[in-house]
Amino acid sequence: MAKGISSAGGGSASCSTEQTGLNATPRGGFRVSATAVAAAKTVVKRDDALPFMSETYSPRGRLLAWSYFDVPNEGYAEGWVTGVRTASLLLRALEREPSSIRLKHILREAIKEASAICSESKIERRPDRRGAATAFLVIVQDIVAAGAGGTARYLASRLAEAQRSADIWRNLEEQGRSDFVNRMRAAKTAKAATEVANA
Repeated sequence: MAKGISSAGGGSASCSTEQTGLNATPRGGFRVSATAVAAAKTVVKRDDALPFMSETYSPRGRLLAWSYFDVPNEGYAEGWVTGVRTASLLLRALEREPSSIRLKHILREAIKEASAICSESKIERRPDRRGAATAFLVIVQDIVAAGAGGTARYLASRLAEAQRSADIWRNLEEQGRSDFVNRMRAAKTAKAATEVANA
């Protein structure tokens, strides 16, 4: 489970002591899974709409860790189904809200976590998250490839935008260096004048 900045889940949290799975519910926000609370002394909250996202809290409510790809350990074939469902939930959410900064952030972080799982996992005959991670990445890869045919104009626009931004930042940096040099020169001149006046 990743540890870093908390995901900004919408809505309010509702509590449940049942194990949560990958079945999306229509309400927004996070729901609570108190599975193994007695042993781990933590509470796991899952996003209702995107249940592969989780936040782990201490009994006093302190955020301990979170994950954008919190899927169960399963056999490879079962995990593959989970990965396809996970990708489907996230990509359909993006289809409904294509300009959502939050969802785009979730997609980036989920790709990172899934890639890490694939890189670190060993091929063994025991349940793990490799099947889900591989399926998730394959689905995202296929969606990107399917949409790549009409992206020439978009990519050209983004490249031009990136170049404009780079030019603006370079000009600002050059202006900042110039202003700094001018301030140093003025300070040196003022210091010399003060020394002459005190001589």
